[in-house]
Amino acid sequence: MTKQSLRHCPSCLGVPAEVLHHQEFDLIEGHPLAGGYDVVVCEACGFVYADTATTQEDYNDFYQQMSKYSDPATGTGSGNLGWDAERLHETAAIVARFLASSDARILDLGCARGGLLSCLRELGFNHSIGVDPSLACVREVNARGLKGMQGDVGSLTFPAQSFDCIILSGVLEHLRDLHAAMEGLVPLLKDHGILYVEVPDATAYADYLYSPFQDFNTEHINHFSQSTLRAFAARFGLGPVFETKKTIRSSSTSLYPDICGVFTADGRVAGEDGLDGLTEKIRLYVAASQEMMKEISEGLSRNLAGTNGVIVWGVGQLTMKLLKCPPLDQARIVAFADSSPVNRGRMLHGAEIVGPEELREMPYPIVVASLLHQSEIVRQIRAMNLENRVIVLRDHPEEPYVFHG
Repeated sequence: MTKQSLRHCPSCLGVPAEVLHHQEFDLIEGHPLAGGYDVVVCEACGFVYADTATTQEDYNDFYQQMSKYSDPATGTGSGNLGWDAERLHETAAIVARFLASSDARILDLGCARGGLLSCLRELGFNHSIGVDPSLACVREVNARGLKGMQGDVGSLTFPAQSFDCIILSGVLEHLRDLHAAMEGLVPLLKDHGILYVEVPDATAYADYLYSPFQDFNTEHINHFSQSTLRAFAARFGLGPVFETKKTIRSSSTSLYPDICGVFTADGRVAGEDGLDGLTEKIRLYVAASQEMMKEISEGLSRNLAGTNGVIVWGVGQLTMKLLKCPPLDQARIVAFADSSPVNRGRMLHGAEIVGPEELREMPYPIVVASLLHQSEIVRQIRAMNLENRVIVLRDHPEEPYVFHG
């Protein structure tokens, strides 16, 4: 189905788009983002994105108030977890290769808790600054002896040509107003300055499918291939001097496909070089996710038959999707449990989000509504000696889903 999109294409600003999928979420109380959107492909340039009317200001509010990256135990970007630290060290090493001097001034936009800034400091770069919407993240950055400031891409007030390097690692997929962001950032680069970009590789979503529709979530609203990233950068006069695909860890047991590139005004500005088969690969991802979601729903229906109440452990992206599907959409959920304090006390689907310690007096089955962290949650439940029956979504969540359709 073709439509006139609510949101102009983030890459070429066109509006005719083809709908590839419709995604819905059951949102936590006070959540400022959209409860659903169409995933579309631009008919003019082939860019894939979430067609949402939610504003950039709504996204800014979300990352200020409800950022998962502010939690030191579960948020990525701090480097506190071994697999996360490995990713950050690799990114710092790539950036360092393209900087002529340790005196380089670096801006890490969306710096989370400062893990990448710490890695750069270890390599001798002491003139870095991190910007993040979350005040908790910024406080942690400064507590590490690094320089952090609260803000977002639309609130930067640095003079033109302030930086030798700007880092956008895991940022562009989150931004609604990509053109406005780039128009504000590119002038901040010095002559011959570099822009480091890292985004998920949408052409490989189906190859790393651990959780259904994991990439169609409330936060990831732009879906890049290597070609569409290159074409987007070219609109601002930037070309790659380095680009690669890599596999990173998204949890202790799961892998994730990424694209990274170093772009400069001196790089080869992209011409028309194809779309990497992005649209068809997204269609495959949708079909595989639908099949996986069907299997999960059927398993939950069997396991919840005859129960008069259930506890759901986890309030992440998968939970918000499962609550729009049977059987959880009609189940009597007595509570949601979550280890992160970010959402404690809020309501979801008519039930309160509580800490795990509050489950001891609740004799209901526990549905572990996370696949990326299923093994860790099960271990936590056992360590707490809870006697509740535990229901998991997959027997081997550490293995990517194999599509049979």
